[in-house]
Amino acid sequence: MSTHDRSGHGAARTTTHESSDEDLVEAQKNPDYLKLLKQLDETYNRKVEESELRRQYEVSSIRQWSRVERQEIHNTYNNAVKKERQRIKQDILEKIAYLEAEMELLKDEK
Repeated sequence: MSTHDRSGHGAARTTTHESSDEDLVEAQKNPDYLKLLKQLDETYNRKVEESELRRQYEVSSIRQWSRVERQEIHNTYNNAVKKERQRIKQDILEKIAYLEAEMELLKDEK
């Protein structure tokens, strides 16, 4: 029989073995029985902790990846906006130059 303790939301489950009558009878037959049960609990708890740490690392990796992905999207967008602004600015400068040339021609014709 074991109890599962939960310490906080999303925390790893750990177990502590409660000695039963069967365990006491078995302990009388084999003096190392309770020690082995304790080792089993410790091993289980360590595996649960490792699993929880691995899960936290994976979640952290996903968050990090998401941050990088968002930054790349942001940079791509900003670069596209800069290029478009530069293109519009160039168009405006070309139109201004064209209009100035037209005005010079009109002045010369007068």
